[in-house]
Amino acid sequence: MDNLDKIRKTIQKSQRFTVFRRDKYLCGYCEDPKRKKPSSLSVDYIIPVRYGGFHGLENWVADWRT
Repeated sequence: MDNLDKIRKTIQKSQRFTVFRRDKYLCGYCEDPKRKKPSSLSVDYIIPVRYGGFHGLENWVADWRT
């Protein structure tokens, strides 16, 4: 894998909303079946970049801000 994939980058707004739509506006971690507003969601890495994860849609999940 290219070394550039290992650098943490800013997630663009359009990419965040792509993740929210893919995850159906549900938190990927909790079991809460209620849909959240986009303003209460964030995007989190499933496997952090510093632990070998990569910067891409397949490694992101919608997360509910507490």
